[in-house]
Amino acid sequence: SEAGECKLYSWDGRRGIQECDLNSLAKLPTAITYSFGDLIPLLRARDVKAPKQLIDVCHVARILTGRPHRSPARTAPWAFDSLLQGLVPDSEARKRLSEAQLRGIGNLTPVHMLKIAGELLGHIEALWRVQVSELRNRDEYERYFKVEKPLNEMLIECQLRGLRVDLHRLEKRIDTLDDSLFLAKRELKTKWNVDDTDDLDHIRSRIGELFLPEDIDFSSRESLDSSLKLLGDTHPFLRCLKTFRDSRRDREILLRLGAFPAGRAFPTFECMGTVTGRVTLKDPPIQNLKRTSRDVFLPEEGFQFVYPDYSQFEPGIMADDSGDSQLISDYNAGDLYSSLSVALFGSVRERAAAKILFLSFCYGMSHSRMASFAARLSGESLEDCQRAIAEFFGRYTQLDEWQGSIEARLLTEGRVGSHMGNYRYRDSSGKQLSPIERRWAATQRIQGTASLILKKVMIRIFRECESIKMLIPMHDAVLCEVPQEVYDDCAKQLERLFIEEFHAECPSVEPRVTFNAFS
Repeated sequence: SEAGECKLYSWDGRRGIQECDLNSLAKLPTAITYSFGDLIPLLRARDVKAPKQLIDVCHVARILTGRPHRSPARTAPWAFDSLLQGLVPDSEARKRLSEAQLRGIGNLTPVHMLKIAGELLGHIEALWRVQVSELRNRDEYERYFKVEKPLNEMLIECQLRGLRVDLHRLEKRIDTLDDSLFLAKRELKTKWNVDDTDDLDHIRSRIGELFLPEDIDFSSRESLDSSLKLLGDTHPFLRCLKTFRDSRRDREILLRLGAFPAGRAFPTFECMGTVTGRVTLKDPPIQNLKRTSRDVFLPEEGFQFVYPDYSQFEPGIMADDSGDSQLISDYNAGDLYSSLSVALFGSVRERAAAKILFLSFCYGMSHSRMASFAARLSGESLEDCQRAIAEFFGRYTQLDEWQGSIEARLLTEGRVGSHMGNYRYRDSSGKQLSPIERRWAATQRIQGTASLILKKVMIRIFRECESIKMLIPMHDAVLCEVPQEVYDDCAKQLERLFIEEFHAECPSVEPRVTFNAFS
């Protein structure tokens, strides 16, 4: 309303439409609504739980869309405003409904308010009926009701609970990042002639002037950061640029943590945060923090963090899905990243770089580009690195056929997903796949399977592990807290869940789980 209050309306077949409060909402057996995340701060402020059974039509729409949203300037296709366009053809009526649900409905009488709320509720019900049919037609029905819906309900509990933050440590960490930013920015300006650190075209030209790698990807800020992660230590300019960008990102995230009261952070969870189905956090995006900046988080008194993490998660999925006998054998026998590090760099010291290269291989990076990166990192000749790359990956003879089968399926069916939905759809209908489509085909298969496995793990933690509180998912890991006196038992229980769910999806590989410090 204009007074800044949130008015809630509900409808059911027995009582019809009526205004309700948060406590009444929490008691509903099943709530079908939209943009439910907007209500979570109100629930937390009034200490009210969410409905046990919750269907958010925006969440369902994101699953059904099957494509990434690349334009921040345009409304996402799963936003409620976008959904209204398909439900309400009349632009004036749509505008009135949109303004009502976003900015309140002014000084209308209660009768008129009920009428508008009734229109919105009617559209929500009609949309849900259509979505149920689409979930079935697109082979997403089972995944939604067995995985996505229950996990979304569970993650709301995490969002309501939040994470404990050490405000003193947070202040010190921000001061450290301020110093790092100042020194890096000064060096970029005085030594490397970079005044505007956001001018990617100028940075690209400086890299060219310094005869640095042409392989650095400037297609997006995320791609640049990935390139710097791999090559940041190969030249003082790249090292300085990486330090600046890492420090600025972490500082921005930590500053947003300081906006939460009473030493608790309440990030927003997106159960379908990416087209591959990964759970993401925003406001603030804690998952993007470097490990060195995570020490601002604390477990509850008497509890201890436990941080199980899949080892070589995505290569293991690729090994099983492809059926490549050599890759399966190598995965089960040891550490793929260490083996690649020895093959390229002569020791296991460059395992971190080898990990990035192996994952890049999983997602379609060419042998020639991998060799170029390896030559920069090792100082060896390009020819030697090309030979080592060809010998190492040439042993996996079934991967080309596997990649080809995925691309053929994308071409004929127009989509790629896991064995349990989570499909991504083509953007074109041409008789040949575009280079971009060929790049993401295997990625969707592998990462879609990875997100499915981790989501099943999280659901089991909620349902089976009474002593374990799940806090946040982190890429291939989950941060939990457990009572200190039962830490070992809880860690064994988590390891068992991780292994069982990985093995259920990928029976030919032997999963491994590591337990590392969160910070």
